[in-house]
Amino acid sequence: MSRILESAGCTVLQARTGSEALKLAAQRPHAIVLDINLPDLNGFEVCRILTREAATANIPVVIVTATYREENVQAMAHDAGAKAILFYPVEPQQLIAVLQGQIARVKN
Repeated sequence: MSRILESAGCTVLQARTGSEALKLAAQRPHAIVLDINLPDLNGFEVCRILTREAATANIPVVIVTATYREENVQAMAHDAGAKAILFYPVEPQQLIAVLQGQIARVKN
């Protein structure tokens, strides 16, 4: 994912855990791509925290997952505050288009 985004001209900050992601979010990125399966906090909880905090509430979160395929995962992502959910394998153009769309919505 990082290579896809970097090849599209994005600056990428990587976090290996939910706690690291929360710290990096303080840098106010244009968007956050978040996996659900993280070693400490799950992605839904990270998303909830980000959308509750005033400083990060307007940063669009896109959840990407390979393990969750249940019918209700989209509702779970929406309830957590995610703006979109994508399932692996994600086409590079799809990932970039979704992120660009979410970033454009925030700017307007």
